[in-house]
Amino acid sequence: MNVEKTMEFILDNQAKFVEDLRSLQAEARNQNLEHDRQMKGIRNLVVHGMKMLAKNEEHWARNEERWAKNDERFKRLLDTLVRSRTNGGRR
Repeated sequence: MNVEKTMEFILDNQAKFVEDLRSLQAEARNQNLEHDRQMKGIRNLVVHGMKMLAKNEEHWARNEERWAKNDERFKRLLDTLVRSRTNGGRR
């Protein structure tokens, strides 16, 4: 058994292991940065979506008020038309 060759083999493998480990650590850091960037984007989308929903709710509330007023006007118009017809079409 050649002790020098065995030691050289062990040292080469350790060096390769350390190099691979550093490469994996750098890749993990890059993936974490990408993950953080994506999460920030998702968070911004959620916040923007919530603001849009709130604005839509305001618009719906205003439109519902308008629709209620228009319904009331339409009912009055129909009542007027029905009354004028029941009078023989004369005013």
